[in-house]
Amino acid sequence: MSVKPLGFVVALFLLIAQPAWATNDDFFREQWALQRLHVEAAWQLTTGTGVVVAVIDTGVDLGHPDLQGKLLPGRDFVDGDMKPQDLNGHGTHMAGTIAAITGNGLGIAAVAPNASILPVRVLDAAGRSDDPAKVAEAIRWSVDNGAGVINLSLASDGLGASRAGNDELLGAAQIDHAIRDAASRGAVVVVAAGNNESGGRPKTSYDARVPGSIVVGASTNGDRRAAYSNYGTGLDVLAPGGGSATDPSFDKGCNSENAVVGLYWNSKKKKKSDYAGACGTSVAVAHVSGVAALLVARGFSNAEAVDRIEKSAVDVGVRGFDAQSGFGRVDAQAALVAPGVPSPRPLPQITSEQSIPSVGAAASTSPSALRDTRTTTKRGVPIAVAIALFFLVGWAFAEFFGRRTGALRVEDFVEEPDKAANEYPDYPGG
Repeated sequence: MSVKPLGFVVALFLLIAQPAWATNDDFFREQWALQRLHVEAAWQLTTGTGVVVAVIDTGVDLGHPDLQGKLLPGRDFVDGDMKPQDLNGHGTHMAGTIAAITGNGLGIAAVAPNASILPVRVLDAAGRSDDPAKVAEAIRWSVDNGAGVINLSLASDGLGASRAGNDELLGAAQIDHAIRDAASRGAVVVVAAGNNESGGRPKTSYDARVPGSIVVGASTNGDRRAAYSNYGTGLDVLAPGGGSATDPSFDKGCNSENAVVGLYWNSKKKKKSDYAGACGTSVAVAHVSGVAALLVARGFSNAEAVDRIEKSAVDVGVRGFDAQSGFGRVDAQAALVAPGVPSPRPLPQITSEQSIPSVGAAASTSPSALRDTRTTTKRGVPIAVAIALFFLVGWAFAEFFGRRTGALRVEDFVEEPDKAANEYPDYPGG
């Protein structure tokens, strides 16, 4: 079968029109979760500009190079100061998954690369808290300080006694009241379903009963519920959390083939700003918080954002809602364009005379380079062909020599997650 010249030109034009800016991040190809969420297509509509996501967790690595310029002044409710430095690594992973600098040729890409992170520390260096009143106060403080999305990756009992109490933490009345209050004030509140290495409990750590809040379980790279992920009628959706659908243990079930790569504060290294693979419902929550930020940036209310996330989810279990997978696995692109909830603003239309916009230049390290503003550019066919050939040759060169010269792979920084789970007993299970 032959291809006519015009068809060849169109094919090449479509090829170069695809967003390629994020692929220059070192570990983008290993980020299978972003592929499942179809974030590159979602970025054509929004990158989360103007949205503040509060990461209420172990704090955030304030000096991580992949978060510079992304962090707002936060608060430490553990030490009682205004420096929420992560001493565990968990919160840093969440923050990076949501809004790490993207397209800077470093580390990872994020779900909502133009969102801002409000770091809030409520968990100690062991990743635990026995003070629900402080967590409730942190939720309210976050809304007071502009958070449009609240990330609560707090539930975990998968990696030993040091974090066993956090599942019960989310069941506290003070936190329930704070979540309800935050949602009533317009914030999207995203909560972890919780983990259990015995195979997941048939009850989630929290049951979202108010519009604007959502409970998230973890899915695998095969679009099945992760074996450790709690389930039940309180489960709303699944999102990529990594791990195995059959082995609920973190030491064996979470490995370099199925973990979710992200940022990390590494207590075992002199240079503590690092990258690592992780598995857990916490990771799933971070992905949904990123999607929520994209929707809020498009002008949707918190209730509309949650409604769209649920209604557009990919059905991966029994047809319709079920206790194992909720409404299904989240899809960022589908949530933005799904019918059923009217859009408060018209979505941009791509015509044959428009180049599909890229979100910032691949070489740019400035978050401001990632923008939602779209421009229309007319290009002649010869220029399109030349640019297409240029990118094809460059891609082939990078593929060939990158693989032959020891390009960074997940295995280079994960240290094999089964080992990492033993060395860092509070991580990577989230």
